[in-house]
Formats: sequence, C-alpha cells, structure tokens
Amino acid sequence: PVSEQSVIALFAKIFDVSPQRAFLIAIPRVSDNGKKMAELYNIRLIEARDQKEAVKSLAMMIKK
Repeated sequence: PVSEQSVIALFAKIFDVSPQRAFLIAIPRVSDNGKKMAELYNIRLIEARDQKEAVKSLAMMIKK
C-alpha cells in the first residue's frame, strides 16, 4: 500500500500552490493512516488496480 509519506509529500505541494482540489492516485491502495491523513488534509483519494482504472476514476472525479 501507498504510505502516509506520499500524503504528506502531496500536502506540502498543495500548501505551496493552493489548488482548488487535490487528488492522490494509489495503485493498488492507500494505507489506513494515509487515508486518515488525506481526509484531514482534504485530499481526494483514488485507489485503482491499474493505470487504466486510475485514469477512468480520475476523469469521473474531475467531472463532479
């Protein structure tokens, strides 16, 4: 699983640029601690089996 370190690294980038939305794509999944941190930092998570599924999920979330 993708660890909370990836969430922390993304948060640092978000802090610098202040985007409206932020997404973290994890293949295959994010650790439980990572999920908690992503929720705390308002980072949307996409967990997918492969790249194709991740791209499809990202496209759907962007349309929202």
